[in-house]
Amino acid sequence: MLGLFKHLLGGSTASSATDHLKRGLDWARQGQHDSAIREFSRALRLAPDCAEAYYQRGLAYFEREEYDRAIADFEATVRREPEGARSYIGRGQVHMEQGANADALRDFDTAVRLDPTAAAAYLGRGEVHQRHNDHEQAIADYTEAIRLDPHNSRAYRHRSMCYLLVGDYGKSTADRAEAERLSEHATV
Repeated sequence: MLGLFKHLLGGSTASSATDHLKRGLDWARQGQHDSAIREFSRALRLAPDCAEAYYQRGLAYFEREEYDRAIADFEATVRREPEGARSYIGRGQVHMEQGANADALRDFDTAVRLDPTAAAAYLGRGEVHQRHNDHEQAIADYTEAIRLDPHNSRAYRHRSMCYLLVGDYGKSTADRAEAERLSEHATV
């Protein structure tokens, strides 16, 4: 992983920027988002075109609920990696949190187009459809998210609710049970 960062950063400042990026990732894994943001910002001062640092800082801002800053960083990542689905997924999640569902849907649609294997894109798009009471489309997206990531308890939980709302109680119960099983298994 460190070799990849050095390759992405390039130049004589790669080692130092890579070190800051690595420290930022370590802080983020520990839930220390302020420290992570500080390290990602240091990496960006040394390597201002590093898409990875913008993306990771965007995630940290999202966790801190600093949504405008998160969007700015995801947009900076999109400019540097226009064919990368992850930035559209991140920005879509921020838009959902802000209630900008049309913007979120556009971002999730773009992410699906760029990477049809991105389960998170289908999950996010399903949530937007669910918010608009389009339960059949939400079920289709959750089903695809589950096909791509069969251990995604959140997709099962959301699909369970949609099945309940369309009156398919058997499937709702089955999905709820699977979501609980997966959640219990994840904590063991």
